[in-house]
Amino acid sequence: MEGPGNGTRCAGRKRSASPPDQAASAASVVGSGDAEHCKRGSPSSAPAGVASTPVRRVGNALSAPACAAVLCAGQPVVFEGMIGDWPASQWTPAFLASAFADAPARARFHRRDESGRADEVVWEADCEFHDVTVGDFAAWVLGAGSGGTAGGDGEPPRDALCSPETPRTGPVLPAAASHWGYLDYSHFSVLFSAREDYRKRAEDACDWRRFGTEIASTTPGPEASEGGGGDNTFWFGSAGARTQCHFDTYGYNLVAQLHGQKRWVLFPPSKDGTMRPTRVPLEESSVYSALPVGGADAGWVAQLGGTEVTLSPGEVLFVPKHWWHHVESLSASVSVNRWFPCSSDCRDRVEEAVVLGVSSAVRLWEASSPAQLARLPLRPGHWNGDVSACERDIDDALLCLTLTLAAADRGAASEAEAAAAAHGSEAAVRCDASRCLSVDDLLCALTRPDVVGVVASALLEQVAPLRSDGVASSSMAAPREKRARRA
Repeated sequence: MEGPGNGTRCAGRKRSASPPDQAASAASVVGSGDAEHCKRGSPSSAPAGVASTPVRRVGNALSAPACAAVLCAGQPVVFEGMIGDWPASQWTPAFLASAFADAPARARFHRRDESGRADEVVWEADCEFHDVTVGDFAAWVLGAGSGGTAGGDGEPPRDALCSPETPRTGPVLPAAASHWGYLDYSHFSVLFSAREDYRKRAEDACDWRRFGTEIASTTPGPEASEGGGGDNTFWFGSAGARTQCHFDTYGYNLVAQLHGQKRWVLFPPSKDGTMRPTRVPLEESSVYSALPVGGADAGWVAQLGGTEVTLSPGEVLFVPKHWWHHVESLSASVSVNRWFPCSSDCRDRVEEAVVLGVSSAVRLWEASSPAQLARLPLRPGHWNGDVSACERDIDDALLCLTLTLAAADRGAASEAEAAAAAHGSEAAVRCDASRCLSVDDLLCALTRPDVVGVVASALLEQVAPLRSDGVASSSMAAPREKRARRA
């Protein structure tokens, strides 16, 4: 269903909608005259009088109780000089290539912007994926791609990682000169499970307890959690590797920079209305922004009420719950993080369950396999095993929705006026499928955070009588570990 068929109906459902227009997104938030500030520029390009509040930095003299108080304050903070004794502080690309050479992983790659800017919105689906080992990827980052270099911060070249007798062989990866790569969001418990020595080495590499994560539960805010172990997450990227701006639905985040530098752009939850939140593409426990934050200069970030910080080796960033963040590697970079639970996560799990349920239902409706289509609520007697007929049902429903909304937007006062308005524009929409709403458009609207919040409240009201009647709440979803996702 890629073509327009006979020209008398919509060309078919859009399987994956294109990201929102980036220039228009920026202009709609900061005004057309300021959209240019989405492009990376010098500080002199910042609007006069606009400056962001710098992220607070604290030294290594803080006790665990003092760190806990910082966490409970709910503002981003950089801790300095507190992880120098971590074994993980030695994790350079060359060290990783030696210590975890055979650990299997999956990395994503994307072509670098030829203009040198980072103002392109890059979704995970836009990347190409390769199965690698940590050793393979480390060699690629150090300049072992199909020609070119990836930016190794003075690390030894690939030849220094392999002896002449046992040259390293591995997958054919994109050229490092033209692509960035990211081995991201890898749980220690999975990444280092292949060998017992890997698992033990990784388990002992980090200890978060010095940041007061155990004490914090005695005061309002973050709850306690253990200090080390398999819940840590690994991030290893070349220069230019990045994660689209988003916030995490659960917990707060501590991020330790072990090697290289990363640029973090942060926005508080109060800016949700300007961040153009979207759940398409859907990723569990992440709400993305459609804004091209990566290419924004300091003035544009400040104008939206955000701030930015460069994280260097030995520094730990505290990202409070629901703070938006865009992350970009300024050089070959290695970092680890851990999410810690908050008391408010229970409500967020309800909302996340609503999103997953709605998304699953809409995607089932969009599905094209006969077995699934046979279960859809189609018109009585319409299902006869004809997949194309069912796809036309879906297309017709989307067309009807498009025309109804268009009529309402024009202020049609009656059903007759609405029908006349729809009749007048139907031919144009049928001949131009791009004007018809897609399944992704529908899903975007249904999973907007404000809509999901209303639905979650209604569902909680329905559950309350069951709790008061003594019905066990075991049906409520238990906390789920965050799934593999980008930074």
